[in-house]
Amino acid sequence: MLKKSMHLLIFINVVFSATTFCILYFAGRKIQEYVLIIYSYAPQLQDLQSLLSENLDVSQMNVLNEAVNVINHSYKMIFITTILSMTVFFFVWSFFQSLEWRMTHDSLKKRLRLDGLFDNYWRYALNFAIVTLPAFIMIFPSFYYLIGQINALFLNLMIRMYGMSEPTQPLSYPAVIGLSLLVLSASYFAVIMYALLNRHGLLESVKRGFKTGLKRLMPLLPLHIAMILMILPIIFLDSLLTNVLGSKASAFLSILVYFAFLAYYQVLMVSLLEKE
Repeated sequence: MLKKSMHLLIFINVVFSATTFCILYFAGRKIQEYVLIIYSYAPQLQDLQSLLSENLDVSQMNVLNEAVNVINHSYKMIFITTILSMTVFFFVWSFFQSLEWRMTHDSLKKRLRLDGLFDNYWRYALNFAIVTLPAFIMIFPSFYYLIGQINALFLNLMIRMYGMSEPTQPLSYPAVIGLSLLVLSASYFAVIMYALLNRHGLLESVKRGFKTGLKRLMPLLPLHIAMILMILPIIFLDSLLTNVLGSKASAFLSILVYFAFLAYYQVLMVSLLEKE
């Protein structure tokens, strides 16, 4: 039963990953289109900027107004596309992940039935989404900021290594540490609540989640940190396999390895929180 569940969890993760890739690919392409539109009007704005101190004729004013309107519209569509893609990703995450945590719990109870998987499921999925929403709001902006800070860190290292003197934006170490702790704590308590939602209602799961997370900090937090850090060796594995097997095969194998660890992590967390 558990072996079958692990295979199903990995399969669902693959489907979730493919769906997420399609969402991000579509959103990325649309954002890229609007960015290229902005860049295409940049030369016209630069040419007209030199004429702003002079009297512009009607045709030049029309060109200027058109450029400003198109650029404003492009920025607006970039913002809308970003918000829509994040919203769709949130619902996709809530659906697939709630399905996985439900399957993990049922498999450990030895009552997993695919024909009855969605019995009384949607209420559980709604509670899952409500628990996810605060963590989602905290984690995603923090994550993008941390990625930018990591890129700045590597840029600083490259400048020091090669003796370049271009000015770079200094890293905000307090902000990096604070947001890292925020991401860690938000994801940690959310995972505990995911496991508890299988046996308790929404409010009780939230209450027990914070209480259990603090009471059992030592066994649960190191496991959660280890799962997050597991991404780093998988990235190293991906770069190693790229030289041997090629990019497509290496990406597929590294994703399977990560999903296998993720499925095992879900089973382990549910089993550790079974009596809470």
